Amino acid sequence: MANTQSAFVARPIDEVKRELLERAQENRNPFLYTIFQEVAPVINGLRSVDREEWAKAFGALAAPHEERAAKAEAAGDADTARKEYLIAYDCNHVARYPAPNSPGKVAAYRKSQEYFHKAAHYFDPPLERVEMPFNGRPGEGKVSVGLLRKPKGVVKPPVVVVWGGIDAFKEERASDPYLRAGLAPLAIDMPGVADAPLAGSEDGERLWDAVFDYIASRPDLDADRVGIHGGSTGGYWATKVAQ
Repeated sequence: MANTQSAFVARPIDEVKRELLERAQENRNPFLYTIFQEVAPVINGLRSVDREEWAKAFGALAAPHEERAAKAEAAGDADTARKEYLIAYDCNHVARYPAPNSPGKVAAYRKSQEYFHKAAHYFDPPLERVEMPFNGRPGEGKVSVGLLRKPKGVVKPPVVVVWGGIDAFKEERASDPYLRAGLAPLAIDMPGVADAPLAGSEDGERLWDAVFDYIASRPDLDADRVGIHGGSTGGYWATKVAQ
């Protein structure tokens, strides 16, 4: 019988670099806030996509931006602080990309969250980190973490629960379009990624029970008008939850 299995063949590193450079030039995922002139030399210097080498190389770009942000904070320059913290966040977002699947990438993800919340201190309207109690099974987490923003001038806004896919987490969910429409975006992580309290499974839609219960517990949110938006692979869960 012929062997139908084929060995995995990694993409040539030069091909990977070309795609990364194109994405960085256009500020496409994962290069959301990074500066092309800073990341391009790192991309060109990659010898492989080794996880630890990748995390170290891109994570190192954050330090000067953190320093500028801290100086801006001390000077009362909120706009610069926000901008520099977002760049520092994105350097570590790239460093953990596409998933925090090594010690260095896990550390980069936690660092990216630290910088993201420092930047979020200057968001208008503000961002609220919420912990939604999750009644999980043995070995699962106890809370689902969400990022909530409420539109200005709306006393009890409807809510849209948003999440991404395998490589785009709650910190990467855009909220401004929803806010302009008078909606309160609540960004979460789908099962199996980032801070989600459970792995992906046939019944992973259990996660949304905790989310909807939490929304219902908030008198400042309209639990009778809740929409959902799952991006990329997250669309699978949107379909299951909507059924």
